[in-house]
Amino acid sequence: MAVPIDREATMLGVVWRDLTDASAVRDAGADFVEPYVVGNYVRVEDDVVTALDPGDGLHPSFVVLFAGAVKLSVPDASPDLFASYLDATAAALAREAEPGAFVVLGSAGARNIPEGLDRAVAERTFLQRLAVARDAYAAVGLELLLEPLNPGESNIARSFKEAVELLDSAGLQDVRLVWDTYHAGRSDEDLAFVADHVDRIAHVHHSGPDRLPPSRAPRESLDALRVVLDRGYAGHVSLECDFADVSEVADSLAVVRAYLGQEPANA
Repeated sequence: MAVPIDREATMLGVVWRDLTDASAVRDAGADFVEPYVVGNYVRVEDDVVTALDPGDGLHPSFVVLFAGAVKLSVPDASPDLFASYLDATAAALAREAEPGAFVVLGSAGARNIPEGLDRAVAERTFLQRLAVARDAYAAVGLELLLEPLNPGESNIARSFKEAVELLDSAGLQDVRLVWDTYHAGRSDEDLAFVADHVDRIAHVHHSGPDRLPPSRAPRESLDALRVVLDRGYAGHVSLECDFADVSEVADSLAVVRAYLGQEPANA
């Protein structure tokens, strides 16, 4: 039987697109809300970056970092847009970040390699811009994390193993990763490799297959969390799901908390 997890140490949050619902998500039992950066803290229109100020309070993590217009793998993409985007997001997030907060680089639209572009050139460009972004956010107290996606959504860092190898090739071992169980399920992950490199993981995202909330997903889909929890991961876990509405959040949180404690789930 799996070893019970210390539920007091495992903070359970919810990724949520629109911060106008943040209070309702917290009221449903989330320890924290993980908001989208794009749309809440910054907007890009016609290559003009506008910083926003939602004033929702402090958050330990943020997701959907780069707007699609900010091309991270294209050498001739506007350096001015990239620089202004970093300045705007760093300033906006610094106001509402808890000490030690993470900002997650998933953002397939921004990072994907366009057809016809030499892959080696694109990867080098991506890694260079990732390092610049890491330093820009670190200057305001934020840690940049790279989220491995899946081959259906991205053509770079398409699995945990590929992301580790890509970072290592550029000497960026200090850039930590997100373990996302949805992407892992669509990436044919080498789970033994993930477990052996759990020290590279700073944050976890979870959903059932097809982004189902845990309250509607097969209970065995929660076993993907054990890959890292049973090897010592003790950080935050965020549910990143296609919730029908806020009313589904409480049941899903109850299911996950029951699973983590190996108690009977009654949701």
